[in-house]
Amino acid sequence: MAATVTPNALFVYGTLMRDRSNHARIQLAIRIEPATVRGLLVGLPEGYPALIDGEGIVHGELAFFDDLGAILPDLDEYEGALYRRIRCEATTRDGERHQAWVYAIAAIPSGAWPIPSGRW
Repeated sequence: MAATVTPNALFVYGTLMRDRSNHARIQLAIRIEPATVRGLLVGLPEGYPALIDGEGIVHGELAFFDDLGAILPDLDEYEGALYRRIRCEATTRDGERHQAWVYAIAAIPSGAWPIPSGRW
């Protein structure tokens, strides 16, 4: 099954998820579903996770927006220089695949630890 092109989707896996400290930053989402992406999840000493390229599965949520572009500048600033926004393929629980944005880091920073479960 080919991935559905969804330019207005964002995969989140840490503090932007529902019931987490920064979820209000994506309050304009019209729908949020559990989802996964390929990659490795690490914990950072600052108290939040980061996704890096790798052969694992990261669990999180896929948020859909009418106009994600309206909040991307704020999210880019919030995520800061450590993270870069990249395209990914997210898979929802029902097996649907969607193209989405995700914030990831290029390399594991000093003091980070792996999270083998892929769940923050």
